[in-house]
Amino acid sequence: MFKFFMPTPSLTRCSIALALGISMAGCSSSTTSGIELSAQRGDDTAAYAGTYSGVLSFTSTAEVIGTDSSTNQRNEAVLLEVTADGLVYLTISAERIHGVVDNNGNWGAQASIRDFQSLVSEKNISRLQDAGCSLDAKASRIQGVVSPPAFSGDVGGVLKCKRARVTMATLTTGGTLTISSSGVADDSASTDDSAADTSTDDSQSTETVSSNLPSLGPTGIIWKPVSEGDHKLVILTPQHFGALTLTVRSMSGAVIDTGNNAGRTNGNRYTYRFGRAGGGYPTPCILRVGTTDYLISSPANRIN
Repeated sequence: MFKFFMPTPSLTRCSIALALGISMAGCSSSTTSGIELSAQRGDDTAAYAGTYSGVLSFTSTAEVIGTDSSTNQRNEAVLLEVTADGLVYLTISAERIHGVVDNNGNWGAQASIRDFQSLVSEKNISRLQDAGCSLDAKASRIQGVVSPPAFSGDVGGVLKCKRARVTMATLTTGGTLTISSSGVADDSASTDDSAADTSTDDSQSTETVSSNLPSLGPTGIIWKPVSEGDHKLVILTPQHFGALTLTVRSMSGAVIDTGNNAGRTNGNRYTYRFGRAGGGYPTPCILRVGTTDYLISSPANRIN
């Protein structure tokens, strides 16, 4: 006896749409791997409560059927807020990701493509959407350990977007979170003599670095803290400058943000766009243009 497989009407419609290259929202689905959280919300997390600042080194690779794979790498400043009742909030640019922390300081959160959108190129976002990926689909797991005054974390996950059960696109994410400083109040309240001495030395070191860095003003480079388009930092270099790598850094030299080169605009000058408004960077901070560092004493103000 022979048995015949009869495809369901929905599968038939999706298969026809796929063959004809027609987009059908109802045919799209997604699967994820590597994003399960090991931490569960604790009820005694006061020892870890505080606000921590750090740097996320993030890598994403988009593989879309019919095109070459494309990888984006970005460094972005982040804030991790830990509450006394087992919750964490990780802020990346303007996105706030909710997560949990357990009673041992293990924390974790799941992030969607939309949460990481500022770290992925517009081209790759467009390609993923065309392939049927939802920006709200959970794509990554971020988890680590809080150990005041420090914290750490790792990023990982694989998202597969499908149409008519065929994988059309894969987004693979990875990265690390490292601390740059801590906002835990107890640290600044220390009365230990050696701690006080260390604080004084750090201050003197910062002053020395600041005094040795040139000002941006005479160079012709424009630091525009709030652009008309996306209301974020934009930097323009003089016409005679070639394409360079521009990074905003902390006074210790740690990379906070890397500019996206938008090509020559605004009077044939190279234009670099960043992930936040100028006032969102530390005061003071460093702008590295190619291999040269400049002091940005007031990042919220325009410099030209």
